[in-house]
Amino acid sequence: MILAEASVSQSGIMWIAGLLAVSGPVSALASLVGHFATRREVEALDKRVTQLTEDNHELRRELQDMERRLQASSEARALANHERTNEILEAVSRLAGRFDESTSRDHAR
Repeated sequence: MILAEASVSQSGIMWIAGLLAVSGPVSALASLVGHFATRREVEALDKRVTQLTEDNHELRRELQDMERRLQASSEARALANHERTNEILEAVSRLAGRFDESTSRDHAR
C-alpha cells in the first residue's frame, strides 16, 4: 500500500535506493551516472554535429565542382579526339582519291 501511494518522484527515489542496496553504493552510483551526459558533453556533441554537418555540405559543394570540371574536361577531350579523327579521315580520303587516280591510269595503259 505504501508503494501505491508513492508519487512518481518517490518511486524513482525508491528505485535508486533499491539499486544501491542490491549492488553496493559506489558501483550503483557509477552505473547510474554513466547513463546520463553532462550539459557540457551535450553541448560538445551538438557543436561537433554542427561542424560535421557544415563539413558535409562543404564536401558536397566541392564534389559538385569537381564533377563539373571533370565533365568539361571529358567533353574537351572528346571534341579534340573527334577533330583529330576528322583530320585523319580527310587525309585518308585524299590518299584514297590519289590511289584511285593512279590505279585508273595504270589500267588505262
